[in-house]
Formats: sequence, structure tokens, C-alpha cells
Amino acid sequence: LDNKIHIELVLTLLELARDTEISLSPCEKITQDTKPDEPTFLGASLLRLYESPAEENGSDVTLILAHGARIAAHRSILAARCGFFARHFKNPYAPCTILLNAEYRQVIDTMLCYVYSDIIRGKERERLLRETPKLLLDAAHRFDVKGLAEYVELVLKGRLTERLD
Repeated sequence: LDNKIHIELVLTLLELARDTEISLSPCEKITQDTKPDEPTFLGASLLRLYESPAEENGSDVTLILAHGARIAAHRSILAARCGFFARHFKNPYAPCTILLNAEYRQVIDTMLCYVYSDIIRGKERERLLRETPKLLLDAAHRFDVKGLAEYVELVLKGRLTERLD
């Protein structure tokens, strides 16, 4: 009898989960219609973390670009979202200061905004379309950023479609 009740409860919960929209916050639902420049609640929170001053955000990694610019970041977020950093941080003694052979801070910043929030904001997206789409695609592949290459391609296809209409 207990097994029957347990099985019925599990089936009922599975049916409820299938029919329920997942909610990140009380006022925000995940949908396929989410605009590409509006982060989810979680994405917005992580983006604020990335954009806050290094001494206030608990960063544990410093990325140094070819021209000496320093970017504070978070090891766990980088490793979760970028294959390059996941491989680097597999070694628990991996250095927390990483020299990147990247000259363009705007490309790395845009890439990291995507890493933290899953979006490229409107102003950044417009600049991307005008100035640096190839550089950002190259960075997406080089750092193995999950979803970024596809995101850039979708934005570019949307822009091309607008021009054709």
C-alpha cells in the first residue's frame, strides 16, 4: 500500500511539473519570447556582480589583457560557462591571474557580460553588429563560451532579415 501511494504521489508531482511554468522570480517567467537584451532575474543579478567594483564583488580571478587592462571575475562562473576556463581550473592550483592574448577589451567585456547574464545588451549588441562580430565569434570559439556563437549568429541573422525587409 505504501508503494502505491508513493508511486501515485510521484506521478502527480511529475504531471504538475509538466503543466507548470518555471518561475525565476515572482514577476518573471521563462518563455521562448524573452527578448535578447532583457536578462532573467538570475542573469541580471550576476551581471550586477560582474559590473560592481572588484573590491566589493568577491572576485577570485584577474584576467589581464595584452595591453595590461585587468578584469576581475569569478572562477566558478567562468568555469561553469566557458570550456576554456573549466579546463584551466580543473587544476586546483591553477593561477588566479590569467594573461589573455586578447587586445580588445570591448570584446572580452561583451563576452563576459554574456557569460554572466546570457545576453548582450542593446547598446553592446548594436556595437557588436557594427564593429566586432567576427572578433566576438572568434572569442566565443576560443574560450568555448556555451551558446555565445549561436547567440551572435542569431543577432546577425536578425539584422540581415531587417535589412532585407
